[in-house]
Amino acid sequence: MIVCGSRKYEKTNLNPLIDYHDVIVRHNWLDNNSNYGTRPSDIQVLNCHMFNNWNVLDFDADSLLKKYPHKNIEEINVFKKYLKKCKNIVYYEDNNWKRALQVGLAFPKQPRVGLASIIEYILSGQKPIWLVGYSLNNNHFKTHATNKNPWHERLNNKYHSLDNEIKAIIALHNNNLIDASFCTIIDTGVQSNITLDTSVIQPTDKSIDLLRKVYGCKIEKFQIFKDHN
Repeated sequence: MIVCGSRKYEKTNLNPLIDYHDVIVRHNWLDNNSNYGTRPSDIQVLNCHMFNNWNVLDFDADSLLKKYPHKNIEEINVFKKYLKKCKNIVYYEDNNWKRALQVGLAFPKQPRVGLASIIEYILSGQKPIWLVGYSLNNNHFKTHATNKNPWHERLNNKYHSLDNEIKAIIALHNNNLIDASFCTIIDTGVQSNITLDTSVIQPTDKSIDLLRKVYGCKIEKFQIFKDHN
């Protein structure tokens, strides 16, 4: 299983890495035309608003456009067709805020949908849980698919604790509950030489072996950030 964040990679092709896995998990607006795999999701996890609007109410395109004015009608229609191809569309109540305690996490604000998935799959005993495209540094958040407009960025800061989410991912990785090694991939775009940022977490040997298998290239480690703040 590989669980996809939405950090923007403009130079590095992540599709082969994502498609290698049997189960692909994406969130909210992330689809199979976003450099996060080419297959429809095996599990598409939506937050409460999107789950209600898309899956329960099944609004027509014009109604959905009123809900998402930052999108255009073509984007709405494309995403609606994409959701119909996904095997499972799910919503985890309150983004698994209370259940987070069962994996040793306490969030002062409701975690975002990407953390809800991680909590769900840890508690269900899923192994391994690979992460890709999650932020290990606050600077990365601005490149995420969900942070393309200032309005959404303000909502994230108001209703969620981004710094706590980063700390949670680091702790879960260090405790071997997830493997966030692919989140250290630096967007160099040099396919013959993948570089990993080791300043926040240490990539696992298994992740490096898998990168070599998928890309057939040299893997380098390099410290680019001093810390995650």
